[in-house]
Amino acid sequence: MTNCHQLKLPTCPPKINRRQILESAINKTPTTEKTTERILLAIRNNPRITNRELAELLGLTEDGIFWNIKKLKAKGILRRVGPDKGGHWKIISTDREAK
Repeated sequence: MTNCHQLKLPTCPPKINRRQILESAINKTPTTEKTTERILLAIRNNPRITNRELAELLGLTEDGIFWNIKKLKAKGILRRVGPDKGGHWKIISTDREAK
């Protein structure tokens, strides 16, 4: 995985332990949890997470992440604030509120 210095970013985001996030997601929720819920959990823990990092964290392809994020945006649950590079995710509502 590339780091912020390799990407020549002006500042590095705070280090997060991706393994802890994934383990907490697995341990605290039933195994039938939807992929979109796992994506939202990861975004809550790190709003600046990239699609590539989400794919690595959740064991999905980047296309799978893109497709699920597209669904979340269409439901009004998630939106991107700022540019692709340097922006962040904002969770607007939960899935229950959107129904």
